[in-house]
Amino acid sequence: MIGALKIEQMNRNIKLQAMELRWRSIACGPEKLAVPDSHKKVLAKRLAKVAAGKGEFLTIAQLKQRLAKTGWRSAVVQGKFPVRKRRAGES
Repeated sequence: MIGALKIEQMNRNIKLQAMELRWRSIACGPEKLAVPDSHKKVLAKRLAKVAAGKGEFLTIAQLKQRLAKTGWRSAVVQGKFPVRKRRAGES
């Protein structure tokens, strides 16, 4: 195992490469990760809303603006995710 001191001595590019490798090792086996039932229920509700044509989405610019105002932790903890429906042709 690599110690914290060894990591601190790495340059930024090497650190990023190490993070990418670590993420790939975790992400390649999702069946090994336990997902809480509460998360599954939230996802199912959101997918059903999208399938019914009632999904609401933010643009990246809107998300950045909102998070700059409230901070992402505040938005997550309070369950406040501002959304609006996309207009035709908007990505």
